[in-house]
Amino acid sequence: MKFGMHITVTAMVLVLVAAGVLLPIYNGVSELESQVEALESEQARAVQVMDAFKDVQEKKLELEEHIAGRQFRLCPDNQEAFHQFETNLLELVRHAGLNSIRTERAQKPVNGSFRYLAWDLTVDGDAFALDSFLVSLETLDWVSRVLSLTIESGEEVRRISLKIAVMLEQKEAS
Repeated sequence: MKFGMHITVTAMVLVLVAAGVLLPIYNGVSELESQVEALESEQARAVQVMDAFKDVQEKKLELEEHIAGRQFRLCPDNQEAFHQFETNLLELVRHAGLNSIRTERAQKPVNGSFRYLAWDLTVDGDAFALDSFLVSLETLDWVSRVLSLTIESGEEVRRISLKIAVMLEQKEAS
């Protein structure tokens, strides 16, 4: 083989070897670039989730502060306190713009270890008046809960039935 041919063959072998080495490196770099892009998009989604989590956590802390600021009390288990609660409840109904149709005191059911006295309340009104009433229900002196709420279909003014309970003080065991 002539020396020039030997150099040409050697050069071609070097080019093929270099191509064989460089091609996988190039493919590896493009694969890494696509992986980096995928990781950047996942990181962006993770940042959004973390921001949403921080917002929820801040709202939770605000709610806990609001609850800590309220003075929760249980209603005394006597007729005078029941009458006062019912009077306050009907005043809230009137102030919210609802029309009271029927109020009936239910028996004192026992729910586990927590006792409460429930009122069945039927009113007529619109959504704004109901919302105002439910918000103002939290201002009562004693812990109360809406046990059920039923809204009949209709136009603007609808019949609304609520079952509202006031939590009672526990009598100490003798």
